[in-house]
Amino acid sequence: DVNGNTCTSCDSVYVFRLGSGIHEQNGNVSEIKTYPNPFSSSTTISYSLKEKSDVNISVYNNIGLNVAELENSNREAGTHQLKWNAENLNSGVYFLEIKSGGSVLSRKMILIK
Repeated sequence: DVNGNTCTSCDSVYVFRLGSGIHEQNGNVSEIKTYPNPFSSSTTISYSLKEKSDVNISVYNNIGLNVAELENSNREAGTHQLKWNAENLNSGVYFLEIKSGGSVLSRKMILIK
């Protein structure tokens, strides 16, 4: 039951804006790659920044829950790499999201065990 903007009896609602697997806004992140993809236990993530800025890299499962925060730091301009080890997760579709300087780039990743 919703009265105006107030919810009087609501369950938790998760909004996941990556339904298509790719969500992009122009900004500081100029490139993002994951390889291999599909992968069996780990994958390498490569991304490029146009200028120095804070970077947040997270992974979400197919229902929008955050399953890993891979990076939350300040990075120099240029290309950066990191490895994501997903051995403790089940096979399925995951979404990588990189936020930096007004950019949001996302990629679909497939974990196959």
